[in-house]
Amino acid sequence: MRLARVRQPIEEDGGLLVVILVDRGAAVVEQDDRQVFLKPGEMVFYDLARPMSLEFPDPFRVKLLVLPRQLIGLREDQLHRITATSIRPDATMSSLVAAFLTHLVDTAADLPAATGVPLASSAIDLLTLLAEEHLSLSSQASAGLDRLLEIKRFIEQNIKDPDLTPQAVAHANSISVRYLHKLFRADGGTVGQWIQRCRLQKCRSELAGLDATRRSISAVAHQWGFTSAPHFSRAFRSLYGISPAEWRDPGAKLFEGSVAASGTAAA
Repeated sequence: MRLARVRQPIEEDGGLLVVILVDRGAAVVEQDDRQVFLKPGEMVFYDLARPMSLEFPDPFRVKLLVLPRQLIGLREDQLHRITATSIRPDATMSSLVAAFLTHLVDTAADLPAATGVPLASSAIDLLTLLAEEHLSLSSQASAGLDRLLEIKRFIEQNIKDPDLTPQAVAHANSISVRYLHKLFRADGGTVGQWIQRCRLQKCRSELAGLDATRRSISAVAHQWGFTSAPHFSRAFRSLYGISPAEWRDPGAKLFEGSVAASGTAAA
């Protein structure tokens, strides 16, 4: 099942914001050039004033709450940053909101007005807090990415320094070693791996140059921060599947990126 909505003037639908909580099955939400796959227990905001699509690939059950956008109190640019991003139930606020919304949606039809109005007001308050928390986490993630890119540039600029260790990188960038490792873990690797990969890339380019045969491989490795020739050779082969000497051979470079294939043909 797939639902799609094209752009509509905000005033035409009252500027409505939808919160969807997946109870069973899965949902795929697209908006603002983002696509998010939601599993049971996860929530998402989407804005009915902008183009969006909602797809349920399997049998499903969801909880939906629709409310005027202005009640959340976020600016347009802030809404753009939180729509179609998954809110997982692994934080206190998100788990609290999920439980409250589930109960509210399940009992709304039977609630008297005297009870329903304050509960709806409480739902708005909780969703506002959730949106603000999600926005804050999004900002932190963005700030972390900017910091990581800045540190990677620092590493590339100082890659020739054989003493470029995680401790040295952290000290030069005025952060703790623990936070440095946290930034690189979020990127799917380690700072040590990034330093070695940068060095290997520099050596690889150097060894492919026209003047490569005029210098020893160990001299090239030393220039880019390697202190051990055997370690350099092992690391080079591990990453590129070829030794530094084979890479420097002009014949070897012809086969970069190729794959082997074999087969037989009937006469």
